[in-house]
Amino acid sequence: MTYECGDALGILPHHPSDLVHRIMDRVRDPDALVPLPRSGELVPLHQALTQHYALHPVSVRFLQAVQEKLPENSSDRSQLEAIMTDPKIRRTYVVERDYVDILSQYPRISWFAEEVTQTMRTLLPRLYSMASSPSVYPAEVHLTVATVRSHIRNRMRGGVASTYLADRLPLNQPILPVYVKASNFRLPSDPSTDTIMVGPGTGIAPFRGFLQERLHTGATGRNWLFFGERRRQYEYLYEDELASMTRWGILTHLDLAFSRDQNEKQYVQHLIEKHGNTIWKWIDKGAHFYVCGDAAHMARDVDNTLVNIVEKHGNKKTDAAREYVRAMRKNKQYQRDVY
Repeated sequence: MTYECGDALGILPHHPSDLVHRIMDRVRDPDALVPLPRSGELVPLHQALTQHYALHPVSVRFLQAVQEKLPENSSDRSQLEAIMTDPKIRRTYVVERDYVDILSQYPRISWFAEEVTQTMRTLLPRLYSMASSPSVYPAEVHLTVATVRSHIRNRMRGGVASTYLADRLPLNQPILPVYVKASNFRLPSDPSTDTIMVGPGTGIAPFRGFLQERLHTGATGRNWLFFGERRRQYEYLYEDELASMTRWGILTHLDLAFSRDQNEKQYVQHLIEKHGNTIWKWIDKGAHFYVCGDAAHMARDVDNTLVNIVEKHGNKKTDAAREYVRAMRKNKQYQRDVY
């Protein structure tokens, strides 16, 4: 396997056994063979649920099957019909529940294994940005993984891939199904080009690889990293490495935003805005601007901040500033790896 800085590693996770057995306990034929979602190959139900089918969130198709099995004019059926007919309520209901929730909620309904699995989606790989440079670690791949855990509806839940890596995958296991997902998220081809990297939380992953690569290849371009998390004491990822890179001069600027360490929350976009004039000077001279992390909030806010910087410090009207940023994206001067 080979990879480049900016690529992602696809992990094919397994569900926890207790979750799988709770579903198997609810079907009449737990020892049945069921078809796999793509090939149709028949495999034991335990294997199918562990490795091939998504158990969360529950599918609308399964809720429709539940609805059909409930007695007509029953209160359970009426309540479910009301949920299913309102798209907004249905969407929230589905996201908050998995198959164990629904099977437990309607214990009197009888199911065969294939009735349940044919309503399930395929368990998809999880992609993680690589946090290492192949020039520095040619035989290794480093990942930055936040283990997702939450307590919902009287049950502890976990992200299927993150808890698989953290809790269920034995150390030094010889075979873990993975693959390289190539990306267009790339360092500048000219090593003298400056870079501005915005990577709060696990979004720092590709930039750790970028900085390792720039150090290893002797790139002369300046590097500016914006990193943020909630609390410095507990969540300052790669603190020692970033300190070393600053001492070595490969990291020209390091700006940190720990949102819960003061009364007024501070995020990376606030620091970017604070340094707007300097950032504009870098961009105007060709610096590449990178963002990695949360698409719904952080990346959107950073994008808006970048437009404001171009408008204010580049002396452009709002529409012209937006067009400038769009051109940056088109020319690969502005790249995003968001999720």
